[in-house]
Parts: sequence; structure tokens; C-alpha cells
Amino acid sequence: MEDWSGHTIVVGPWGGSGGIEWDDGSYTGIKKINISHGDAIGSLQVDYYVNGHVVTAPQRPQSNKYAFKVEPINIAKDDYIVKVSGHVGRSKLAQRTPVVRSLKFETSKKKIHGPFGTEEGEPFDFQVRKGFISGFKGASGDLLDAIEFYLST
Repeated sequence: MEDWSGHTIVVGPWGGSGGIEWDDGSYTGIKKINISHGDAIGSLQVDYYVNGHVVTAPQRPQSNKYAFKVEPINIAKDDYIVKVSGHVGRSKLAQRTPVVRSLKFETSKKKIHGPFGTEEGEPFDFQVRKGFISGFKGASGDLLDAIEFYLST
């Protein structure tokens, strides 16, 4: 049996095949997620911890074309995202390919953030068994087309 401690892997994707790929990378923690949502997930913008300093990743996608509501998700420095669930499917705004319709986050301290977006389509659920979510990657056009997670142990 391999020892995965101290390693980082990518899990996913959840979502459709549209959009342009992006990759925030993996960090030592997540401080804040600004999430825009409405009929689907519009965008994510994440503040990460890297060795005690805060690094702000670009908003994904860059525009908030649909002027969705933007809500902050604040995560304590000693807390980590350990579960993400949501829905994937076609939206009124994206009928050709599936997009991420909703997201909900749970932390190691049992704080639940969300659901954000519209809970319609195919559900997904990712529970970290060992470690924590340390970064995001995915694909975006006008909306969040797909999402993947960096998992660090």
C-alpha cells in the first residue's frame, strides 16, 4: 500500500466539456471563495493561503456576464474544505453543453456553505476521506463549465 501523505492529486472533473481550461494550482489552505450564482454558477474567485501569506487567484471566468449575486464564503485559517456537492446540467443560459448548476461546501469543522446556484440536473458529491481540498481547476466560458479539486494529504 502506497503512502500518499504529503502528496497532491486532482479529482474530477464534474461538469460539461465547454469553456476554456484554467488552473489555480494547489495551496496550503483556502481563506475565501467569492462565488457568483443564479441559474448556474457564474464564477469563482479564491483567496488561498500559501505558507501564511494570502494569494488571490483570478476570477474564473473573468467576467460576471449575467450579473449574478456574488456571495463570500469565509473559511477560518484552521478549517479546511472536506466535501463538495452540487448539480451539473444544462441551464437556460447554457443549453448546448452541461455546466455546474450548483455547489455546496462543507468544512472539517462541519460548517456548511450553500447551496449556491440552482439544484437541478445530475447531482454529484465528493467527500475527502483523508486530507483536504487545496485548490481548484476547471473550465469556464460565460459560466463555470466544469470543476476539479486539488486534494492534499
